[in-house]
Amino acid sequence: MSPRSRQQNPPNGQRGTTLPELMIGLLILSLLTAVATPGIGALLQRQNLRNAAEDIMYAAGIARSRARASRRAYGLQVGKLGSDGEALTITVRRGTGSKCDTIGAGTIEYSRSYAANNTIGLSHVAIVKRAPSELGSNGTFPCFKPDGRMIRSDTGLPFRAPANGWFAGDVFYELRRKDGSLAVGTPLQVQFGYNGTARLTHGVDLSKLQGVN
Repeated sequence: MSPRSRQQNPPNGQRGTTLPELMIGLLILSLLTAVATPGIGALLQRQNLRNAAEDIMYAAGIARSRARASRRAYGLQVGKLGSDGEALTITVRRGTGSKCDTIGAGTIEYSRSYAANNTIGLSHVAIVKRAPSELGSNGTFPCFKPDGRMIRSDTGLPFRAPANGWFAGDVFYELRRKDGSLAVGTPLQVQFGYNGTARLTHGVDLSKLQGVN
């Protein structure tokens, strides 16, 4: 057999991929990609929401640990006070002393923005609810004391639920993804305990915490 004949007949019945087979393979791959893409997108969006909620927990951890280490009060401001449906912003500010009323004159030590088109490309997330209701007025935000407790920044007292409510001393923020001006997807909640710890929750009826001390 000539060398040319041996090249045209690969050993063990092996042969190269033909052009029609390659085109069929690419077509199948494109179809699978088209089917999978919406599911992958939804998964990434849910993960972005969880990342935002965990960012709040991380900021709370910073405030609590640094308050204990430095013996100063630390404030955690989540969103702009006074309205829900706003873009999520997170700010940790160190007080100039151990009292909560020194936070306003202190230094920002951590900040994040989840507004649309933010400078670091984070997913657009909004605060849709918060409880208790005093979080939305009078410039009130959680203050972490050097002893690890979380209290109201304005009065220095614990957050309290109404008489028929739950979770006395706790604070909740409920987050949702935003598509333009529309809130979409399942909400996710972040809960702060009176002892300064934070965790993720789902489906807590925040109306049980509404009410002013």
